[in-house]
Amino acid sequence: MPYFAKLKEVARKAEAVARRLGTQINKFIYKQIWKGVNVERWAIAAQEVRHNKPGQSREKYFAWPCVNEQRLAS
Repeated sequence: MPYFAKLKEVARKAEAVARRLGTQINKFIYKQIWKGVNVERWAIAAQEVRHNKPGQSREKYFAWPCVNEQRLAS
């Protein structure tokens, strides 16, 4: 039963993050949640930053801190 509770929580977080980023739920989001990355924090940050230049996107701004969270905390 604890696994199904965790699975439900992961699905809820993934949906919230995808909604904030304006994208669909994907493997990257699920993977980051299972790794324990603070995805909600980075999704909020990505949502608040302007992305009006070519080549910028919320997904890219979200991905970098997720992957580098350990290094940022040091």
